[in-house]
Amino acid sequence: MDSRVRLIVRIVMAAVGVLIAVLAASGIGNIIGKKVAVITPYQVNVIDESEIKIEADAVQEDNESLLFNRNLFNQKGTSEEPDEPDEVPEIVEEVEVLEEIAGDGVRPVLTDMRVLLVGTQVANIPAYSIAMFMPLEGGADARMVYLNEGDMLLKEARILKIVRNRVYLERTTQNNRLEYIDTRTTEQDLNDAKVALEKQAEKDKQAEKLREKAAADAEKKTADAASPASTEVVKKVGTDTYEVSRDVVEQIRKNPNSLKNNSAYGPLPKVQPVYKGGNIGGFRLLGIENGSVYAQLGLKSGDTIIDVNGQQVDGPQKAMALFDALNPGQDIGIKINRSGQEKTLTFKLK
Repeated sequence: MDSRVRLIVRIVMAAVGVLIAVLAASGIGNIIGKKVAVITPYQVNVIDESEIKIEADAVQEDNESLLFNRNLFNQKGTSEEPDEPDEVPEIVEEVEVLEEIAGDGVRPVLTDMRVLLVGTQVANIPAYSIAMFMPLEGGADARMVYLNEGDMLLKEARILKIVRNRVYLERTTQNNRLEYIDTRTTEQDLNDAKVALEKQAEKDKQAEKLREKAAADAEKKTADAASPASTEVVKKVGTDTYEVSRDVVEQIRKNPNSLKNNSAYGPLPKVQPVYKGGNIGGFRLLGIENGSVYAQLGLKSGDTIIDVNGQQVDGPQKAMALFDALNPGQDIGIKINRSGQEKTLTFKLK
């Protein structure tokens, strides 16, 4: 019986000893930790692997945000809330800007100039706004170009307006065409714009030709309507004597423009004043073509008209006055000087 009691007592004492040892070890560890914290300037933290991964991810995210924010004009990159890296800020064309630079209804087109817009810095005072361009030509010698509103870009375009991520240009070498370029424009975009502008220029050229042809056809139609039904306007009846259709003369009298570009008459001759003693002594005719109505009237290039029915002609107004003064059935006598010899051509109105 005594032996059992002694055994139980020993077991209890052993357990108590183990407990005391554990407590003592814990206390000593705390004391050592406090002593180490006192003697070292650094704080030692023991964390598990999951905590290490979370902290590493946070550092990487901070670094990505920092890199994304380091743009051209914000080198510190930490003062603004960053956007998502894969998003590009939307460029909005302000109505006021377009009305200011080009008026209502005019839309700019993408430029095809060989240059890229790297960035813009917009100031409250427009004169201080800056646009940075990188020329695509020049190879290793190409350098960044910093320009303000009103400056010339590559000697081809004037900068009209600098806004956020976009610049508006006046293409002085292309009839002051309104163009734009923004920070999203790529070299391929410029190539595509060149093709599109060339196609549009060709369409405009064809449209202009059609307009010119329509105007010429309309003028010819008007002239033909004023011309006689028969192309036989003049008939020679004797030496230097000709019969002229009275209807034709009246039509020309009412509409002198009917002589222009009229296939029935031929090209209108040029009239050059001839001076004598400081005054106009007549009018020289130039450019009379064979087969034209003017050649049929017996006139030749180089002839100088001296007078009509004995009245000196010293101007277009005098010629028209003489023409209006003619009586019905009256013949017209035109005195000319041809190669130094004077002669009179007679025209009978029939």
